[in-house]
Amino acid sequence: MQPLSPTERLIKAYVDLGNTLYRQGDFAQSLSYFQQALDAAPDLSAFQKARLLYNIGVSYLNMGERDRAIGYFQQALELCPDLAPARAELQRIAYQDDVQAKGYEFTQDWFSRNVWLWQEQLQALAGRENLNALEIGSWEGRSACWLLENVLTHPTARLTCVDTFAGSSENLSLDHDTEGIEARFDANIARTGAAEKVTKRVGVSKDVVRSLPLDSFDFIYVDGSHHAPDVMTDGLLSWLVLKPGGILIFDDYDFGLTGYGTKEAIDAFLATFKSQLELLHQSHQVAVRKKA
Repeated sequence: MQPLSPTERLIKAYVDLGNTLYRQGDFAQSLSYFQQALDAAPDLSAFQKARLLYNIGVSYLNMGERDRAIGYFQQALELCPDLAPARAELQRIAYQDDVQAKGYEFTQDWFSRNVWLWQEQLQALAGRENLNALEIGSWEGRSACWLLENVLTHPTARLTCVDTFAGSSENLSLDHDTEGIEARFDANIARTGAAEKVTKRVGVSKDVVRSLPLDSFDFIYVDGSHHAPDVMTDGLLSWLVLKPGGILIFDDYDFGLTGYGTKEAIDAFLATFKSQLELLHQSHQVAVRKKA
């Protein structure tokens, strides 16, 4: 490996400083160093320039300067159309605008970072006749509403939502608003104009899912309890009711609270059913297809 040139060392120093300041929450200073890196070498590759533009955009986004952030994300994609993080941010912003315009009643947003992934993995299902989906853990209905508007669009499509609507231990520990969850879910589903497609099952997933027909769902989303035994149980029961060829997505592979074992449970599921599944994606969510 050849040693870095003086200019390359300078750029690396600027980027490293920018990343450090970003992690520390000093976004104004971080974007300053990213901009200096961009200015230091006009002959950077298109990909390198796009990455720096993306970093500047994310810094602006965290500073609340949304329009400036959008401009930088768009510039990044003009240079490098395949830069997935920039595309994902623009999709997330567009989704948030849509939610606001439609007047949904959401107190939390744990879903918008998934929009790009769901568009990628579920686009082949969109509009399909008699499509049947299951959601374990619905909270206020964010993901359910997105499915109804973007995937379950055929009049014959159906969605089963399973939740206790009482909140969980992590919701209580993080002081999330657990009052009126079910009422907000009902109101949000009604706003989609497709409430007739939804079957709401109030209860514990291990009891509800075992009562559902085997091999009956084309898509299942597991976002219930994050405790390892519950995650494993939800995965096992979901596998039984998922059709061959169906898609299963686990949320919170990167769950941050200690002592839950969410990732370990998903890893155990993947290892157990390795011969029966195709791994489609693995990041903060894990998507698999059940082999036919």
